Amino acid sequence: MKLKERQSFRGTITIRDPKTGVVETFKNKVVFAGLEDIVDKLQGAGNINDYHYIAFGTDGTTTIDADVALHTEVAGGAYARLDATQGEGGNARTYRLSGTWTNNSGGVQLIAEVGILTAAGAGTLLARSCVDDDGWTAKSIDDAGTLEIVSWDLALADA
Repeated sequence: MKLKERQSFRGTITIRDPKTGVVETFKNKVVFAGLEDIVDKLQGAGNINDYHYIAFGTDGTTTIDADVALHTEVAGGAYARLDATQGEGGNARTYRLSGTWTNNSGGVQLIAEVGILTAAGAGTLLARSCVDDDGWTAKSIDDAGTLEIVSWDLALADA
């Protein structure tokens, strides 16, 4: 049996719009800043489980490896980020985030990008997905409306 020389870190997001009941699943791009931060944390510089904040934004422009933040993050209150529930996904190599985000921005937001970060404000971007990446449909969320992250799975998999 030949040894596989590479592994990859991949993500899949499943969201549900409670207003319409529509469920969508799409992929994300793990960016260089996130991968570099994981390497630092594996060396003892911080906690690897810091990645549990999900941010929402309005810019659906394609994700690039060099992205370090969402392009246009929704801000409301202190920050409009979801402090997600962490757990194991379908197997021991899958990290899962889930939770329900409430739009507290004071107005309707057309959500066209989502990302995983290490802090309630600012922080290191690990992964991002947007409408241009996978062709998913932007979500119009009313003020005080919600968007459910059913699961955001990050998995180590054969490349």
